Amino acid sequence: MGFLNPLFLLGVASAGIPLLVHLWSRRQARTMDFSTLRFLLEAHRRTVRRFQFEQWLVLALRMLTLACIAIALARPVLHAGTFFADTHVRTTAAIVLDNSASMGYDGVASMPFERARRAATNILRSLNQGDEATLILASDESTVLFDPAIAQLAQVEQAVRAAELTHGATGADSAIRRAVDLLSRSDAPNRELYVISDFTASGWTSAEIEADNVRAFFVPVDAQSAENVAITAIETTGAFVAAGLPMELHVVVRNFGATTTATRGLRLFVNDELRHSTVVTAPPSAETRERISHTFEVAGLYRLRAELDGDRLAIDDARHHVVSVLGQLDVSIVGAAPDMMALALNPTLTERPTPAYTIRPATYAFDTLTQRSLDAADVLILQDVSMGDGGAMGRVRNHLLQGKPVLAFLGPALDRAGMNAVEWMPATAAGVKTYDAPQRLRPAHVSLATADVAGSGASEAVFGVFEDGTWDEGGAPGVYTAYDLRPRPNAVVIARLSDGTPFVVSGDVAGGRLIVVNSPGAGTEWSDLAIQTAFLPLVQQLVFHAASPDRTPGRELVVGETFSRSLGPTDPLVVGVTTPDGDVRTVARSQDGSTLTYGDTNAIGVYALDGRGASVTADEDGRLRDAFAVNLDPSESDLTLVPRTEAAAKLPVVDWLDDVSSGRDGFEVALGSRRLGRELWTHFLLLAVILMTAELFVANRKSTAGDAAAPVAGF
Repeated sequence: MGFLNPLFLLGVASAGIPLLVHLWSRRQARTMDFSTLRFLLEAHRRTVRRFQFEQWLVLALRMLTLACIAIALARPVLHAGTFFADTHVRTTAAIVLDNSASMGYDGVASMPFERARRAATNILRSLNQGDEATLILASDESTVLFDPAIAQLAQVEQAVRAAELTHGATGADSAIRRAVDLLSRSDAPNRELYVISDFTASGWTSAEIEADNVRAFFVPVDAQSAENVAITAIETTGAFVAAGLPMELHVVVRNFGATTTATRGLRLFVNDELRHSTVVTAPPSAETRERISHTFEVAGLYRLRAELDGDRLAIDDARHHVVSVLGQLDVSIVGAAPDMMALALNPTLTERPTPAYTIRPATYAFDTLTQRSLDAADVLILQDVSMGDGGAMGRVRNHLLQGKPVLAFLGPALDRAGMNAVEWMPATAAGVKTYDAPQRLRPAHVSLATADVAGSGASEAVFGVFEDGTWDEGGAPGVYTAYDLRPRPNAVVIARLSDGTPFVVSGDVAGGRLIVVNSPGAGTEWSDLAIQTAFLPLVQQLVFHAASPDRTPGRELVVGETFSRSLGPTDPLVVGVTTPDGDVRTVARSQDGSTLTYGDTNAIGVYALDGRGASVTADEDGRLRDAFAVNLDPSESDLTLVPRTEAAAKLPVVDWLDDVSSGRDGFEVALGSRRLGRELWTHFLLLAVILMTAELFVANRKSTAGDAAAPVAGF
């Protein structure tokens, strides 16, 4: 037997109240001997014994009446397995079915998801007519299929059969909360929550969930943790890849098993063509990085796919990546001493540019900027210009509005008032700082300043190609004079000086990227940067970063994340997104027209973007117009089970049901006496009424008998 409101059992103590009243009010008679009454005394004793029996009977009836009322309020129920509790209490059942990617593990007997669907079917078939049920699918997003619960159990069973595995990660918390909320709105006296899952630890948190009057049953479809090997990442060295230059890829393979060393074949496909093949070995509970060198001969966007020899969880044996390869960049350098900057960008100025030198510079005077066309320029560099010429700065803004980048190297020619008046500059210049001791350049991802967290990704992309120690205090370029830059909101600091002064500040302007460098880029009066060996690769990396089409932190997402990128005025109003399944979705700009967002990333693979909104995913040579990759959350590859005590702590009352997928009979045996059956509160309430009636009858009879005997007593 169980109780739905066990707190009311405290009321059973009220049954002692009549006894306390009786003991308190009982009077002790004084004994006086009269020899002439000894014959009447014997008759009186017989009458008193009868009256005492009736008095104790009334007391017992009153105590039992109060106890029955208290038990009725506690709502007692018999378990379904009790031999006289065959009548089923009305039930609402909420079934949480885990359809995350880990449920697709191909076990020895069968796939966990197939066992989970059989278990859900058996649960539904154990319910009776008049019961209600609902189904909640649990992965990275929980989906309630029936809200409120419905009595058409066959319809819920059909939904169970139609449920499919997703590529999402396990998300038990959200699904359980929604199930508890749905059950709390049910008026059924018996409310049951079933969670059917593989119970991998990655999908569970320690947060507890309040669930009053809900009986929870956890149904595991896997008895023990499973071994698994997965590709968890594809990484490139640096964020920029140039055509004709070797690029190093790192394919990260992790062995989630705790006992066995894994050896697997690894293959790399570029635009669906096999380019590299090797064998990797991953020790237990560790990862290994396979380095692969590859050269892209032509600029464009490439699809990469790394594959492992298959194991029992096939979905994480492949990983997708998108690489943007830059081609020949036409860079226009405007301002003072542009030739030195041009030499840094391409040391072979006298030779025809080759794929090994992807930057082709051209130099102009700043005062001629208004007469020149910048249409052919991929990148514009301002080299120590005043920024006070409104006409010239208007041309710079138009360049940015076309989605093209600008690099501004600040020097003594700068008109600070003119720069500060330009609202779209990422920083203002408050004054000039002169240092007795040179201040050293410090990348944001090295300094790890709290204020530079937003710029650490760009910092690592720009400075990551340099060897360790390049930016140490003794070897980094020194700055003697600099502007006191104040970054504007939404700007990011990519590098600072030793005293914290921003040195490289970046900001996006209507689709274009504007980078301000706190140094002239020529001469040695303000800094020794131009004569340092790091100057040439640093300037090239800044140009690559500015020209990179990746205006968001990476093109690789996990399932369920939202892709977003900024757009310029010349970008199309409507974009077609082709999913890995070949479906074409039309996506419009945001309300302010500045960004494109796409959130329906529920499938693993490469999503292609085409500005015309058509189903074109690639040019004739196979290179994509634009794309991003979506992959499985690496945590979903860890098949370690959560400890049962930890999982059960999430809800107040939890029972574990094992092996409920074998059939309806097997399920009913497993559930056994744990399911609540008939409620007995009406029976106890009826018994209380009967006892109360009996007490009134006995008490009134005693009173009548007492009146009849009164003359004798008075005598």
